Amino acid sequence: MVKTNKKNKLDDLVEKQISPWKKEAAWRIANRNWLKQSARIAMRVLDRMDALGWNQKKLAEQMGTSQQYISKLCKGQENLTLKQIVQLEEVLGVKLLVIGEEKTRDGAK
Repeated sequence: MVKTNKKNKLDDLVEKQISPWKKEAAWRIANRNWLKQSARIAMRVLDRMDALGWNQKKLAEQMGTSQQYISKLCKGQENLTLKQIVQLEEVLGVKLLVIGEEKTRDGAK
């Protein structure tokens, strides 16, 4: 009877815990939209770095940041601010984010 009681307690504990994988999957689903955009930006950054012959260390130096930060950015794991995106665009000489064309009041672009 003592073994059964311990087993029940263990089963109760295990049932209440959310697996790390499930937690991560739920987070990815909840953050799907910005993760997708972050991955697109990461691919553009990597393509531009290749074209310039730069590695992560060189980009980090140009941005005045750490190589670890650039590593996260290149993996699409960094939620970039608009300021960071603009800085990347300036350093790399490439557009990373296009919001859309603005029209004037008379409809001209």
